[in-house]
Amino acid sequence: MSVALISIEEFADLATSIKYNEELAKTFFSWRERFFNLLYSKNNGNIPNENEILCFVERLYLANRMAYYYQYGDECEDGVIHIRKLEEHELHGRLLSFREILSLLRSIHYNLYTNAGRCFLGREDMERLERLMEVCKEAMIYSMEVH
Repeated sequence: MSVALISIEEFADLATSIKYNEELAKTFFSWRERFFNLLYSKNNGNIPNENEILCFVERLYLANRMAYYYQYGDECEDGVIHIRKLEEHELHGRLLSFREILSLLRSIHYNLYTNAGRCFLGREDMERLERLMEVCKEAMIYSMEVH
């Protein structure tokens, strides 16, 4: 098992695809998050805003970078990990098909873990990542049945 750095462009494509894909946006929040959004926000609580999507994707980026540099610490000068913050404009990418999104999500998921099994992504974000993968699988199956 090795850890690969996922490109910023791929994270940008993911952010854009979540933002503009209705199925992914509708399942972005967990039931718990939807409930709290309904209680405490003015909107309907079901659709994420751009900032929520970008923050999630940036956390994926950070977790991938942490896993990589933790695994390959010899690449860090003096054992210090330096990860630059992404600028918002860097997270504007292209739209992907469900197949491409699923492939990218699987790659990200795999590359969040070190050889020792350490993961630097929180539980809620991991659940969101897995939920998005399931939506892609279901959409692909549905499109096969319809066509």
